[in-house]
This record gives sequence, structure tokens and C-alpha cells, in this order.
Amino acid sequence: MFTDIAAAIEEARYLMNTSGHHHAVVQSSAGVMLVRLLYGIGVAARRKVMFSTDVDGMGVVIPEVK
Repeated sequence: MFTDIAAAIEEARYLMNTSGHHHAVVQSSAGVMLVRLLYGIGVAARRKVMFSTDVDGMGVVIPEVK
């Protein structure tokens, strides 16, 4: 669970880089952000996607975001 969008994006990029699968930052009903496998989330959660490595174009960890 994340409260900082930059940290959540970094985690999604890291997971994409290590696993080879696209990940998404999704806002939960509690207001925190979760990093989930993009193709493993349901239709309702897709409406809450804040960031996705599928359309990111980077897919790598940004060292200056920590």
C-alpha cells in the first residue's frame, strides 16, 4: 500500500522490469494506492487505474525517485 504516487509508480516499474509483466497503480476504496498485475485486475478496478506500465514507455526503475 502506498500514499505517495511517485513511490507507487517506481514499484510498478520495478515489478514490470523484474517480472516482465505489466503492472498498474490502482486507488483502493480506502484511499491508498495498490500496485497490481495489470491483467489480473477486474473491470471495476480498471476504472481506478492511476498509472500503468503498459503505456509508460519506460518500464525501468528511475533512480532519482526513492
